[in-house]
Amino acid sequence: MPTALRRHRKARNLTQVDLAGLLAVSQANVSQWELGSARRPHPRHRQPLERLFGVPLDALLKDEDPDNVEASATASPGTAKNRKHPHGG
Repeated sequence: MPTALRRHRKARNLTQVDLAGLLAVSQANVSQWELGSARRPHPRHRQPLERLFGVPLDALLKDEDPDNVEASATASPGTAKNRKHPHGG
């Protein structure tokens, strides 16, 4: 099942190759993260992912809830980045 990372990436019109380039990882890494078939991203990628998408990494790597995808896809784009991050971000 795809993770929320895929939805957030697509909402920003980024390809897996684009995101891989921003993080200096392979496209295969991004694909595996999105499919939930790889270990979590290296800690050095955590902060850039959280900043780019405005949500904690744990939320990005959760499986998508098929019933909630449409509602979250139509949410206001600035909403997530205005939330307080539990790690001070």
